[in-house]
Amino acid sequence: MVYVALYLSQLFMDYVLNVTSDSQNEQVIASLFSPEPLTLIALFFLLCIFTPLVEELIFRKVIFNFFHGRFGNVAAVIISGLIFGIMHVVSFSDYIQAIPYVMMGMVFGIIYLRANKNIFVPIGVHVINNLISFLIYYFMITGGTL
Repeated sequence: MVYVALYLSQLFMDYVLNVTSDSQNEQVIASLFSPEPLTLIALFFLLCIFTPLVEELIFRKVIFNFFHGRFGNVAAVIISGLIFGIMHVVSFSDYIQAIPYVMMGMVFGIIYLRANKNIFVPIGVHVINNLISFLIYYFMITGGTL
C-alpha cells in the first residue's frame, strides 16, 4: 500500500504538477550518506529504527488517536497524514513535495486502523520502508557492494 501511494503521488507530481525534483528532505538525507562504516551504522539506527519508532508513536498513537476520538476514522487518517506530510517539508518553497509524505502518512493511518490500533504494525511497515530507502542510498554510495 505504501509503495502504491508513493507511486501514484509521484505520477501526479510528474505529469499533473510537472514537479520532477527530489524533495529537500530527500536531498538532506542523501547528503548524510558516506562510505564511512560508523556513519552508515549511525544512519541505519537513526533512519531505520529511531525515526519510524518515534514518528509512529507521535503521528499514530498521539495525533491519530486524538482526532479519531473526536472525529472518527476518515478525519483521523486525513489529518494525521497531512500533519505527517507537512512535518517532512524542509522549507516553504518545498511544500508541493509534501504530497508523497501525506499519502504515506495516510497509508500508515489506514494500516494502523486495520491492525486494530496495534502500533507495532505501522512501525514495522515504516521500518521496512525506511530500510529500503537506506539500502538504495547505501548501494548508490558503495557501488552496489555489501
